[in-house]
Amino acid sequence: KHGLEQWSPLRTYLDALCQITVQAGVAEAEAPFALAATDYCFRGTAHVHGGIGKLASALAGAIEKSGGKVHFASRASAMHREGGAWVVEARGQQHRAPVVIANLLPQGLRTLLGSTTPTLDQRAGQVEEGWGAVMWYLGLQKDAVLPEKPLHIEVVADPGRPLVEGNHLFCSLSGAEEPRGPGRTATVSTHVSIATLKAMPAAEQGPFIAGIQSKMLENLSIFAPEVHEAITTKFPASPRTWERFTRRALGCVGGI
Repeated sequence: KHGLEQWSPLRTYLDALCQITVQAGVAEAEAPFALAATDYCFRGTAHVHGGIGKLASALAGAIEKSGGKVHFASRASAMHREGGAWVVEARGQQHRAPVVIANLLPQGLRTLLGSTTPTLDQRAGQVEEGWGAVMWYLGLQKDAVLPEKPLHIEVVADPGRPLVEGNHLFCSLSGAEEPRGPGRTATVSTHVSIATLKAMPAAEQGPFIAGIQSKMLENLSIFAPEVHEAITTKFPASPRTWERFTRRALGCVGGI
């Protein structure tokens, strides 16, 4: 009604918020999710003290308290129907269940089933049009001059360019009193197109990712110099890292 969708400062702000929360630009994000994201600057973001692993442990504990069993280091290798139930094979054992909730990408579910369906193929294709993440995991000086509380910093270096490949950064800073090793920690992430990576020869992917990581540190030094100057250790990650540690096909993050 008022033409605000053409006002670039608001458009950049909404695009950046939706990109890190809904994993899509504001034009593609579903309205309820996009509207919730725009409220962050008023209601703040949640922070799990001690890291996201605390949330995972709490979830596992809640399942066990409710009578469920949690099996660690027991990766499922196959799944099939038998006698009106599902049979899931994992590390030489078989688990029978009337219903399976497979928290997997379509590619992973196809692998478990050893077959596919048109729906799975369609959704797998949609996933591969999405995003991977390029990361820095940073160790910071314990006495760095930074806010005491946990902090999230969002950076858009050039509003005229796409919010990917280091031009858009999301930095999460741990609180000063959190048990995270010898000092404080920060994660810095940016998006990269899975389709772009797939189209590259394997020999070009490493230098491409390294260039993005270099741009990330450069923009961090410009827009969040207090964080950059406090770095003591740094560990890089890429879609290949995500694929290795989470077994998500192609290192995809987010959803369709």
